[in-house]
Amino acid sequence: MRALAVICYQNDYVKEPNGYKYAKIIENNICARITDTLDSDGDVYLIMDWFPKSNDGEERHLCEIGSEGSEPYGKVSRFLSDVHIIRKNTYGSEDLFKRLKPYDNIELCGLETHTDVLCNTMIAKTCNPNARIVVRQNCVSSRDFELAEKAMEIMESVGVDVI
Repeated sequence: MRALAVICYQNDYVKEPNGYKYAKIIENNICARITDTLDSDGDVYLIMDWFPKSNDGEERHLCEIGSEGSEPYGKVSRFLSDVHIIRKNTYGSEDLFKRLKPYDNIELCGLETHTDVLCNTMIAKTCNPNARIVVRQNCVSSRDFELAEKAMEIMESVGVDVI
């Protein structure tokens, strides 16, 4: 069985003023992976940040519940009726851990390579240590290139296929 987890590819992380140009560049690659996974009868999970609204007068948080910023960015939103959505309020997703157990081929993509992608890749590896875990370099992005490179090295060191 095959699964694809798309991590934090949301409006608040891709669009201005909080987004960055490299986040936009991977959009078509992510959509191609989603299409390929669905065409091969695999399951796709959108792992999305989902934070409560601030009621204390403070500035708005990113990816607030019910905001446009918390929704999938661009063309990825076209797949909403075909995918499973997992909302999270921290880097890794406990729900993803539970759902990935039956898969023998797990691929992860999205944003931020050195935090959310790394954490959820480790979750995938932990919940199913015998599965093939894949992270494609052209399907992830990070604001910090040095940390992203180190994250890829860490993932490789634990047996993740970084291609």
